[in-house]
Amino acid sequence: MFESLGGNPEAGGTWASNGLVYTYTQTTSLGCNNKSASVTVDEKGAKSAGLDGFLKICKGTVLTEKQLFDALEGNPEAGGTWASNGLVYTYTQVASLGCNPNFSRVVVMEQSEAKSAGADATLTICKGTTLTEKQLFAALKGNPETGGTWSENGLIYTYTQTTSLGCNNKSASVTVNEESEVKSAGLDGVLSMLDGTEPTEDDLFAALEGFPDTDGSWVKKNSNTYIYTITSTSPCTKNKTATIRIKRNQEVANGFSPNGDGVNDTWIVLPDVANKYPKNIMRIYNRHGNLVYKALTYNNDWDGTSNGKITINKESKLPVGSYVYILELNNATKKVLKGWVYINY
Repeated sequence: MFESLGGNPEAGGTWASNGLVYTYTQTTSLGCNNKSASVTVDEKGAKSAGLDGFLKICKGTVLTEKQLFDALEGNPEAGGTWASNGLVYTYTQVASLGCNPNFSRVVVMEQSEAKSAGADATLTICKGTTLTEKQLFAALKGNPETGGTWSENGLIYTYTQTTSLGCNNKSASVTVNEESEVKSAGLDGVLSMLDGTEPTEDDLFAALEGFPDTDGSWVKKNSNTYIYTITSTSPCTKNKTATIRIKRNQEVANGFSPNGDGVNDTWIVLPDVANKYPKNIMRIYNRHGNLVYKALTYNNDWDGTSNGKITINKESKLPVGSYVYILELNNATKKVLKGWVYINY
């Protein structure tokens, strides 16, 4: 305080204060011509450093002093200085005399990048299938983590992982392919065959029920069982296999009554004979060995009428009696069926 006095003060006086006014007085023993001088103190404090604050940032972000200053609470004033200790940043305001500095801190919290969204993928589904997020997530490649959200744009579904600050958001897409074609091997069926005959693939395919596709393949399991298989990676494939069982020992009907009553009016030699053996040839002879009927691709439609051969009048009904038939199947086995048939009106 003494050094703050103007002029040439001498030591030995006394000080008295009144607020911020300090008075220095020199006296004599008799109190003659006492002298005094005053020092008025002007207190200058440091400016406000505000209050402590928090700041969340994405990991790896380069901080600026502006970001730190904006994170301070209260009413901080500009002009201070920053110092860091790890993730704690201290803002200090110092008066010109260095008296009573003010300071506050900003604690920085770093947020890591978003979790993995995996990698792009494709997903094939049957048209009309209702997709679930579980199916989409399972289709993602890489190592996706749960917790993301899905968005849709037509047949492209995007999976996104975010953080509250949007730090390095990650996304991956699943492109959906819709298949409308439904593959099928058809349904199991039964094929009637004569002993000693073997079915062709056409025979087997015709015996399939349902709506089988034609691009399958056949495997013979045993002499009476054939397996038809559709090979497809499509998720829309139904009934990938169907089985045909062969019913053998088919008996030939040896009689019919073509009297026009609507019952047993034509000779059914074998069920569906024209379809099963489309190249068949039927010949029928009377007891004298005369050919009375011939048909290419016989279709179970003979009604006992001659079709005009030697000694037999054309379009005439044959008399009651027994007739010999010869049926050439003309299939892979070249089997020929022989026997007799009886006409009775």
